[in-house]
Amino acid sequence: MRTGFATVTAVSAAIVAIFVATRDARWRLPAEIAAVVLVSGLIYLLPQILIPKSPNRRMEISEADRLQGVNALRSTMVQAVAGLLLLFGLSYTAQTLRTAQSTLSLNRQSEISSQFAQGVSALGEQGVDDADARAGGIYILGMLDNQARAEGGTIGLELHRTIFSILEDYLFQHDSLVYNQPAGQNRGTFGGPILDADFQAIVSVLTRSPHWPGTDRIELAELNLEGVDLRNAYLQGANLLGSDLFQAELSGSHLDGADLRDTCLLLASYGPNQLHSAVTDSTTITSEGQKLCGRAAS
Repeated sequence: MRTGFATVTAVSAAIVAIFVATRDARWRLPAEIAAVVLVSGLIYLLPQILIPKSPNRRMEISEADRLQGVNALRSTMVQAVAGLLLLFGLSYTAQTLRTAQSTLSLNRQSEISSQFAQGVSALGEQGVDDADARAGGIYILGMLDNQARAEGGTIGLELHRTIFSILEDYLFQHDSLVYNQPAGQNRGTFGGPILDADFQAIVSVLTRSPHWPGTDRIELAELNLEGVDLRNAYLQGANLLGSDLFQAELSGSHLDGADLRDTCLLLASYGPNQLHSAVTDSTTITSEGQKLCGRAAS
């Protein structure tokens, strides 16, 4: 009974001191000092009070037995306080880790928001000479998409969908600004006009990674993508219906399930078996023996 009382008293004192110390940083050091003094005093004095030299006349104990009992009680109290401190230390460490993780998460969200805003802002530059600036913003969004893929989860998936939606919308809204030079003046590898830097950047971001399961297919339908560089691109299931890929570079691209109906592939570069798993029909233009994608024969 006495041992239990002493232990509870010491532990209660330690709890009170710890509570005061953690409530206000200004009182932390004084409270910690007071806690050490209080607990030490209780550990030293309580056993002597609870085990007096002559408990009663009918129970005489020797001094050696009394000292042994006092020391045993002190040892029990020390162990109880040490256990409490250990539990408090573990709890404090866990709380610190949670706080650090929360801070990192908030910082990460703030960083993503800042980069996203920077990318979208650059994409809004409308000057003819701002194609490189827009391309820089596009690659920022592409970098965020890579991070979203790496992190996965619902948040990563939603960020991926948002980025792809923005980039696809930009393509469709600015299709008339595809070329940085009038056709025929600035020639690509196969003699075709070169895409603006921003358009090529968007196509690269949209097609450089495998399709994320559960997301919509890539929408590149009815676009003028003449001379586009799609080497080693991931175009599985992509919608290229009615697009102009005249002189496009498609070598090594993944075209499984890609919709190439009514698509111009005249003089495009691709392997002999690349189109076998794509969706094609009689409207897919792949050779000079067919109509010339609306172009006059030279």
